[in-house]
Order: sequence, then structure tokens, then C-alpha cells
Amino acid sequence: MEDAISSVEKILKGEFLDLNPEKFSYISSVDDIKI
Repeated sequence: MEDAISSVEKILKGEFLDLNPEKFSYISSVDDIKI
């Protein structure tokens, strides 16, 4: 649950605005995204 909350906070802060939405497919949290 903490990972989900952390991920939502990062998304709301705009940390991933420049990423292709496909990067979010099949991840458990935003920490799994390879930038």
C-alpha cells in the first residue's frame, strides 16, 4: 500500500510528464520504471 501511495504522489508531482504512457504498463510501482 505504501508503494501505491508513493507512486501516486510522484505522478501528481509531475515527475513523469515526459514519459511515454507505455512505460507504465505492467509495473508494480513507479520505482520499476526504467528512465
